[in-house]
Amino acid sequence: MTTHTRPLTAWQKAFLRGLDAECGTHEGWRRHRRYREVPCAECNDARAAYERTKCGTYAGARIHARKHEPMCSACSEANAAYQRVQREAKPEQYQGYQKTYYDRHAEQRRAASRRYRERSAR
Repeated sequence: MTTHTRPLTAWQKAFLRGLDAECGTHEGWRRHRRYREVPCAECNDARAAYERTKCGTYAGARIHARKHEPMCSACSEANAAYQRVQREAKPEQYQGYQKTYYDRHAEQRRAASRRYRERSAR
């Protein structure tokens, strides 16, 4: 019986190249993680360098958030621009969020106003 093999597609070739990734690259770091290994120092350095290239983008802002670190100014500006575009694209959705937020926190706002009035009356 003869078996016929089809040629690999482009994404299959890319996937196989990723499996053979060398240590000291971002793909090497991903390979370590895929196989639940502790990444080597060279791969950790490559991952850090890869993340630094994302600074100034929305993806960079998400990396800062994931690491629980303050955003750099470039990432903060990129995040604000992204959020602005999202709000402008769907204004009715964000107005709905705002209304439900105010409804949920109405009692807290009233209590804060009460405290303010009490402090100012003294």
